[in-house]
Amino acid sequence: MVKSSRHQGVAQRLLGGLRQILKDRGIDTLIALTAANEEAQRFYKSMPDSMMRDIGIWIDIK
Repeated sequence: MVKSSRHQGVAQRLLGGLRQILKDRGIDTLIALTAANEEAQRFYKSMPDSMMRDIGIWIDIK
């Protein structure tokens, strides 16, 4: 998301809409990968009924 658009509720509304669509389809769990930056993690932790459970790991093979 563009920094100038942050803190205006856009992402919360988008995620809320997605949650409603999933609920309507009988899906009861959304598993999402989050960005590694603290601001993104604060956002996801602030969402109702959210919990950080597992951390993904990326290993570059060169």
